[in-house]
Amino acid sequence: MLTLTGPGGCGKTRFAQYVASGLLRQFPDGVWFVDLAPLECSESETPDGGVAAVAAALGLVRPARQSALDGLVQTLARRRLLLLLDNCEHIIEACARLSDSVLRARPRVRIIATSREPLHVDGEVAWPVPPLSVPSADADVSVADVLESEAGRLFAERARVARHAASDR
Repeated sequence: MLTLTGPGGCGKTRFAQYVASGLLRQFPDGVWFVDLAPLECSESETPDGGVAAVAAALGLVRPARQSALDGLVQTLARRRLLLLLDNCEHIIEACARLSDSVLRARPRVRIIATSREPLHVDGEVAWPVPPLSVPSADADVSVADVLESEAGRLFAERARVARHAASDR
């Protein structure tokens, strides 16, 4: 298990997707992106918190007589896949329980998580992702200087996407 840690907006998701794309051939059952950002913090308190999001991403239906976590672990029995759990920080306990259960029961499954802090799961490697570069604050900064920085390029790219999406409505 690899957890990419760092402050919000530093590029953890983009880096995780880049790493995962390079691993596609190693996982015959796929690489699965699970966006946990929409989940409520209260879901961290439930035994199966976050599991429904993973099951939905995989297109799984929970057997009626099992907990969601048991059903997920059972379904993953013969699969070799990579789960990319994005935005774990607000349901960190649930993500830790989920990751620990899956990794203990299914050694052919791997997990990359993104979070502002490590999940503290056995075998986890926490990899800090530094913040994106920005121009020096103590100098006169032009728009061109800002757009040459990592943060400026990401901002411009996101603005273009948002503008394009708004024009499609």
